[in-house]
Amino acid sequence: MNIKDPLTQLTLSFKIGSMDLSKIDLGGQTVLEKVEVGKRVRVLEMEGDDESIKKLQAMGIREGKVLEVVQKLGRNIVVKVDNFKVVISKCLAKKVKVA
Repeated sequence: MNIKDPLTQLTLSFKIGSMDLSKIDLGGQTVLEKVEVGKRVRVLEMEGDDESIKKLQAMGIREGKVLEVVQKLGRNIVVKVDNFKVVISKCLAKKVKVA
């Protein structure tokens, strides 16, 4: 898979298992709560108290992980992490910085 990084103008090739990384957003930073359905992003950092960070880590959301926003349901977001899906609140998703 080839992706052109708009910041460096380099073409990057990615392949992780069967995961198609063509939809990874290489643009600017935002929070997970604002990512559109169908977009893939990489976790940059997590903010908040220890309890919030531990909750995110227990769901497999860690710095460097690639996430795909699958669906937004009211106050919740369905996110694909590795080969499974997790549901997190939008309040918690605001604490996850992604790019």
